[in-house]
Amino acid sequence: MAILVGVAEDYGYTITFNIKHLNGLPADLTGCTVTLGARIDNPSYVPIERTCTISITPTLGVCAYTIQQGDFIQPGQYDVELTITNTGLSKVTTVQGMIFNVRPRKT
Repeated sequence: MAILVGVAEDYGYTITFNIKHLNGLPADLTGCTVTLGARIDNPSYVPIERTCTISITPTLGVCAYTIQQGDFIQPGQYDVELTITNTGLSKVTTVQGMIFNVRPRKT
């Protein structure tokens, strides 16, 4: 399980993901779209769904997301997943098991 740490209302920094197969080889992201999803256990908070940027060389399995203003404004523990959609193969893969702990902003 990967655990990331951030501060509520911070934005502009990039989280990089190295997506690999179980055998350790990088996943080929050619022709894919990668979406970051994040949810917190708070009924008034709308889940985050954002598109990641795939590296210049998609065969390396690297993608990234730059935190935008308005993402992760609520302190707490977010369950994070990546959804990889390969439209050419009509295949969807979900990578789960990531936690993003967001601390309150110090005033």
